[in-house]
Amino acid sequence: MIGVNLDGLASSFTWEYDETSGFLNRLTYPNGMVRRNIYHPKLNLVASIGYEKQGNGGMAAGHEYQYDALTRPVQRRDS
Repeated sequence: MIGVNLDGLASSFTWEYDETSGFLNRLTYPNGMVRRNIYHPKLNLVASIGYEKQGNGGMAAGHEYQYDALTRPVQRRDS
């Protein structure tokens, strides 16, 4: 886990990387919201991003991505 505190913020940003790929898996904002990234197993591209609310862990928002055979984004679904 890595973190940084900017002057004036009550708490810090923290983030976690995948040990194998080096991709960002989790980012925690100073307000407690958590962003989780899930990657496509073969394409090394983001498959989904989820934002969790502070406290109860309920989903605040999310995005899912689909790619074509040339790894171009073809669809984004928001929730």
